[in-house]
Amino acid sequence: DKFATDKAVVIPEKTTDGKIIDSIGDRAFNLDTFGENGIKYLTLPDTIKSIGTMAFRNNNIVHLDLPDSVEELGSGAFASNRDLETLKLSNSLKTIPNGAFTFTKIEKLVIPEGVTEIGDSAFSENNLLSDLVIPNTVEKIGSRAFWNAVMIDLTIPGNVKEIGSDAFTGGKLSSLTLEEGIETIGNRAFKRNKLTEVTIPKSVIKLDKSTFDRNPNININYASLIEILEK
Repeated sequence: DKFATDKAVVIPEKTTDGKIIDSIGDRAFNLDTFGENGIKYLTLPDTIKSIGTMAFRNNNIVHLDLPDSVEELGSGAFASNRDLETLKLSNSLKTIPNGAFTFTKIEKLVIPEGVTEIGDSAFSENNLLSDLVIPNTVEKIGSRAFWNAVMIDLTIPGNVKEIGSDAFTGGKLSSLTLEEGIETIGNRAFKRNKLTEVTIPKSVIKLDKSTFDRNPNININYASLIEILEK
């Protein structure tokens, strides 16, 4: 019940003895179960560079603005903040770690330029996420990264070399653009969506037969085969 009465937390730039606060430790504000007693309003100073593993798990944060000073997040840093409606990520992040933002109410998400990896289950069970922008800097999307998100259309840039298993399982995709450059698409990566047509780029070297399971009536085209036929 440590935040039962005052649900607003402001992290200061300095400690009382004048030391700069540049990190928040593992499980610093972690709650063991999700309820109504967590932090609702969180203000972070632009001195913070790292936020530890499960630091704010199971809280009630509604709007989260990570200052651009933040370079590193721990696994599950903001997992299961089930009241979270808006998220602005730091432009200094390179990796969004495993399970960082599971179970939220985010509807729109812009992954910042500079991020190279989206970890396993990073945004899993974001059941209202309908608008997703993936920048050209991303090279890997982890397994279950966007499990049960509800985007209708999506473009995955060619810089993404690997799309993990179940990455977009359980969605509402009806339009999917896979750009030339993608190499590996994992098991069940787009299972249980609403795709009727998709073109596999020539660059793909690994594609599992389960990748598009349970997309009734899907027509899978292969860019390399289309090129041969057109010759």
